[in-house]
Amino acid sequence: RHLKAGAAWLDIGCGRTLSSDPELNEELTRRAGLIVGCDRDPHLGRHATVRDLTLCDAGELPFQDDTFDLVTASMVAEHLRDPQKVFAEVARVSRSNATFIVFTPNKWNYAMLVARATPYAFHLLYKRLTYFLNRGEWQSFEDDVFPTYYRANTVNRLRQLMTQAGFEDVRLERLS
Repeated sequence: RHLKAGAAWLDIGCGRTLSSDPELNEELTRRAGLIVGCDRDPHLGRHATVRDLTLCDAGELPFQDDTFDLVTASMVAEHLRDPQKVFAEVARVSRSNATFIVFTPNKWNYAMLVARATPYAFHLLYKRLTYFLNRGEWQSFEDDVFPTYYRANTVNRLRQLMTQAGFEDVRLERLS
């Protein structure tokens, strides 16, 4: 609903696909004038949908000011070491009427409390073990599991970061 026809869209932490729904991926790529995906994943080239990909840190975006109409960060905010720097960069590369959408788990969700209480090495082991139990082979996930900080994962903190970065009309929705 936020992607207008012909819009320039930046997807931060783009991973490997825009959506798990192939039909939605096709619709989104048809509607956008430009989609740029950026990520720190060294295997960025595996992206299934976006062809304009940039290996970079979201705190130092290599784009000109006022470039994008839409910026998204899905399941990324919890991984930001310095969210204030990232939000300021998003504001810099966004046009004056741009939309910035952040989709992230709440820091106080029960699953996130457990995740924060367990070390990063456990997350890697868990992913590796569940993959083995499901597929019968061992695989490394160091490039797939990223450390979490939860520095932008409460309603108040998101509002504060958005306001500091200069975004207006901040609206938050809670999803179950």
